[in-house]
Amino acid sequence: MVSTTNANVLTCPELQTATFNIDVTFDEGFDDTVVLTFDAAPEGTTATIVPSSVTETATAVLTIEGIDAL
Repeated sequence: MVSTTNANVLTCPELQTATFNIDVTFDEGFDDTVVLTFDAAPEGTTATIVPSSVTETATAVLTIEGIDAL
């Protein structure tokens, strides 16, 4: 089970991997780099975000692998 901060819950029965799109939108005039991180993945899982940083409006993908062991 993967939970988000807005109380949405995704269950992944019999799956090994869950993926989430992360839409990052830059307001006009904002030109810093946004670094995306994932903290506190459940034990036995691996989480990656690609790309791990963006400099303009983009979609990153969070992948959590190993959820079948949860």
